[in-house]
Amino acid sequence: MSGCAVCVYDLYGESLEAYKNAVADLRVKLTMVNIPEDQWPKNIQTSSPNTQVVNPASVVQSAFEEMERVLKDKRATRESELVNQPQLPSNAHRSLTRNVSVVYRRPRARFDWRETWEGIKWLLFSNR
Repeated sequence: MSGCAVCVYDLYGESLEAYKNAVADLRVKLTMVNIPEDQWPKNIQTSSPNTQVVNPASVVQSAFEEMERVLKDKRATRESELVNQPQLPSNAHRSLTRNVSVVYRRPRARFDWRETWEGIKWLLFSNR
């Protein structure tokens, strides 16, 4: 997927598998104790009509995987375009910066203790 160390979908899949194993173990234990299946909880019963519910996580995961494939294709296309571009000579940046005559630098603001003190007084002593 995206290269995350711990993916939420992987954790969800592991938890779902553990749940299914626990339900199967519970069914075996209830059968061994001779408890009739109609007395089991409804979500544990095997004879209950199980409607096949589409797992929303699987839909989201498939959309996420599709997005990852598209992004991977875009990256591959950009990298192939960069490989095919002509390279500038190593001293090109020097010739470009020599033509710049004036570089604007913002004047550095002076620190004003009076404004700082007024701000501190306002924070500490105001009746807000």
